[in-house]
Amino acid sequence: MIAAPSAAKIIAVLSSRSGDGISEMLCSELECLNYSPVPFAYGSPIPEPADVLLSFGPYGQLLPVWQQAAESRAACRPVVLA
Repeated sequence: MIAAPSAAKIIAVLSSRSGDGISEMLCSELECLNYSPVPFAYGSPIPEPADVLLSFGPYGQLLPVWQQAAESRAACRPVVLA
């Protein structure tokens, strides 16, 4: 059995463009589940501190985002969910 986290996890949610609908819906649902979503635009730095990076979309375009996460300091590196 996995225990629920004592503090809300911060989840960086990739947004491919302003008002894309998908990231807005994901953020809304994450808030309902007591997580703290932080949307960020494609091409901008991954917000710190983020526990998880949630990405979706054309995977060829996601490679730079995943590379940025891999190059983050180990203490600040988010778990990547695609």
